[in-house]
Amino acid sequence: MKNIRLTFIIVILSLISVNNLWSTHIVGGNFSYKCLGNQMYEISLTLRRDCQNGQAQFDNPATITVFDTTDGNTTEYFTFTMEYNGDDTLNERVQTQCGLIGGDVCVHTTTYKKVISLPENSSGYLFVYQRCCRNFTISNLNDPLEVGTTIYMNITAAALKSCNSSPNLGVFPPIYVCGGNAINFDLHTTDAEGDSVVFSLCPAFIGGSRALPMPLLADPPPYIEVPYKSPYNVSNMIGGTPLLNIHNRTGLMSGFAENIVAQYLVSYCVSEYRKGVLLSQLYREFQINVRICNTLPIADFKVEIDECKNPVTLKIIDQSRDLYSSINQWDWSFDNNGMISNSTLQNPILILKDKGEVKISLQVMSPEGCIDSLTKRIKYETIVPNLITNKAKICRGDSTPLIKSYTASANYSWTPNTNLTCSTCPNPIAFPKVSTMYYVNYSNGNCSGTDSVWVEVDPCITDSCAVLINEECLSSGMIRLTVRNYLGQIVNANRDHEILWDLYPPGATKPTQLYNQNPIEVSKNTKYLCTSKINTWRPNGPKTREFATTCIRKVNNTVSLSCNGPCADFELILSSCEDDYDKMHNLNFPDPLCISICGPACDFIIALFELNGNMVNPNDYEISWSNHQKGGAYVHLMDPYYDNLSVVVKKGDCTWYGRYVKSCINYKSKTANQQAKERSSPSRQMNRFELHEFLSNNPTFKLYNNSAQQIDLLQVPKNKNITGIYFLNDGIDTYKLQLIAD
Repeated sequence: MKNIRLTFIIVILSLISVNNLWSTHIVGGNFSYKCLGNQMYEISLTLRRDCQNGQAQFDNPATITVFDTTDGNTTEYFTFTMEYNGDDTLNERVQTQCGLIGGDVCVHTTTYKKVISLPENSSGYLFVYQRCCRNFTISNLNDPLEVGTTIYMNITAAALKSCNSSPNLGVFPPIYVCGGNAINFDLHTTDAEGDSVVFSLCPAFIGGSRALPMPLLADPPPYIEVPYKSPYNVSNMIGGTPLLNIHNRTGLMSGFAENIVAQYLVSYCVSEYRKGVLLSQLYREFQINVRICNTLPIADFKVEIDECKNPVTLKIIDQSRDLYSSINQWDWSFDNNGMISNSTLQNPILILKDKGEVKISLQVMSPEGCIDSLTKRIKYETIVPNLITNKAKICRGDSTPLIKSYTASANYSWTPNTNLTCSTCPNPIAFPKVSTMYYVNYSNGNCSGTDSVWVEVDPCITDSCAVLINEECLSSGMIRLTVRNYLGQIVNANRDHEILWDLYPPGATKPTQLYNQNPIEVSKNTKYLCTSKINTWRPNGPKTREFATTCIRKVNNTVSLSCNGPCADFELILSSCEDDYDKMHNLNFPDPLCISICGPACDFIIALFELNGNMVNPNDYEISWSNHQKGGAYVHLMDPYYDNLSVVVKKGDCTWYGRYVKSCINYKSKTANQQAKERSSPSRQMNRFELHEFLSNNPTFKLYNNSAQQIDLLQVPKNKNITGIYFLNDGIDTYKLQLIAD
C-alpha cells in the first residue's frame, strides 16, 4: 500500500512546476494541540512568513505527516491537510524610515486548525510539517536558500491516556531588536492542567529542498541539523556577550545583540511533564532581526485623579521616552462616552463631571518621524457628595435627605450630629427643630473636602393650638417625649397650658396617667395619648376654670424609636398576694403582706416586685404611688380604689410606669378562709409592755413592720419610739396591730 502511495506522489510532483513551488518565505512557527475528549484533538499549526522579501504565500492547504514508533520503528501513520484561514492573519512591520538602519522588516503570521482522531497507542505520535526555503538574509546559516524547515511536535502515549492538552506558548518575541542592547524575551507558557514545563535551546532541522519545497509526505526522523555558519551553533545562536540562553523554568530568553545589521534563526523546545513523566514536546523557531536604531519612541503616561473636586480633575503626565533620540510631538485623543476631544500639550488636564470612564490615546513622534502609541481606559468618580441643594426648606416636624448621590468608597461625617438619623453615613435624614447649617466632611485617603447645606425650618402650622411630640433616644435606652407648641418651642406645662399623658407600656390595658410633666421618659413600644389644654381668659376676668376658654388637642401615637442602653429592659411587676400576677411569676410575697385583692375583705395590699420574684427594696428606688404615697414597696388600700392604682418607679436614669388591673382567675379558695379571718379580726392596740408580754406567752407569733421585716422587740432600745402599725403572724394567720405609747 505504501508503494502505491509513493508512486502517486511522484506522479503528482511531475505535474507541478518546480519554479512555482520554490520560494523564500518561512521565518518560524510551532505546533500545539488540545484534547476535546473521546480521542478527538484540535491540532494547531502557527506559521510565520516574510512579507518583505518572501516570494510565496502560505500553503493552502498545509500538509501534515503523523508518525508513530510502534515496535521501536518510526512509521508513517497518516497524513492530513489543514486549510488556510485568510482571516486569521496578522502583519508585523517595521520601516527603516522610522529611525532604523538595516532594511524594512515584515512578518506575516497565521494559524491553521483541524480536529482529528488520535487513538491511544503505546508509543505516541510525531507531527511533522516541512517546507523550503528560508530567507537568503539569515546571518547564522550557510546557504539559507538551500535550507528548508522542519516543524514538529511529539505527543506521548501518557498524554493520550490522560487526554492532555499542550502548553500555550503565547505570542512570538518582537520582530526586531536594536543592536548594542540586551535581549530579554519573556517566553513563559500557560498550562491548563498545571503541568511542569522545561525550556531549552534546541537545534533547527532541515526540511524540504529547492527541488521538493513542499513535500506531501514528510521525511521520517532522524532529521539533519541546519548548517550553522561558524562561529554560530546551538549554543551560540546570535553571538554577543553573554550568549543567548533560555531559563529552563521561567522561559526568560536573554542575551546581547551586537550593534550590527543581522538576521538570526533562533529555535527552542518546551517539554511538558506530569509527575516526572514526559507528556509532550513542542518545537518553535523564529527570527531575530537586528537593526541599528537612531530613534525608538515609547509612548507612556500616567493619570493623577483629584476625586475631591466635581467636576473631577484628571492630570495627565507624559512619561514617554526615546532610548536613542527625543520626543517632540504629542497627539492626545480623549473619548468620554462618545464625546471626543484632542490636545497637543505634553501634559494636558481633563475636567470631567461626576463619574464614568474615559479612553485616553496617546501618539508620540520623534524628530526622525518615528511614532508609537498607547491607549488606556481610566475610570473616575468624584467623592464630592451631590447635595440636594444649597438650601433646603422643611416644615417643623418634617425631615429631609441631605444628599442625592455619593461614592460608596469614601468616608463621610456630618456636623452637628444632632437631629440626624446618622452622623457617619453618607446619606443621613435630617429632622432639625430649628434652622440648621449641616457640614459634611468627606475623604478617601487621597484627598478630603468639606461642603454644607442649609436646612431652614418653617413652623408651617396655622393652628396655634397644635402641638408636636418629638422622640429622642437617650444613652440610658429610654426615649424622651417632648411636647412642643406650634412654634416648635418646648411647652412649659402649667395651668395655662396643661399636659395630660395616658401611657400604655407594652402589655398594659389601662394607662398610667401623668399630669403637667414635660418632657417625660418612656420605654420602647409605649403607646401614649397626650392631651394638650391651652386655657385663656378674658382680660380683667376671673382666672378660674369655669371662666376659661380651653383649646384641646390630642396626639395618639406609639413610640417608634428603639434605643439601646441599660434601661431598655427595665421591668418590674405590680401584684397582690395570690392574684394571677403572683401565680404567673411565683412571687416571694411576705406572709404579713399577703392580704389579697382577690379575697372577700374590703382592704388589700399591692406590692412591687423585681423580675426575680423578690419584693423591691424601696431604698433602691424612687417610688411614687397614685394615692400620693411617696416611697414604700407596697400600698394598703380599700377595695374601691384598686382600679385607680398606678405607680411611677425611677432608678437612676430609668423610669417604669405600672398600672394595676385586678386579675383573679387563678385565685384559690384555699386561702379565702384565711383571708376572711385575717380581715375580719379587729385591729389590736397594745403598748410596748403589753406586746412584750404577749410575745412571751405566744412564741408562735412573729412581729413584722410595714416593710414585712421581722422585728425582734428585745433588740429595740427602750427609749426609741416605735409606735405605729405592725403585723402579727402565727405561721397561719396575720393580724394587724397598732402599737401605742406606754
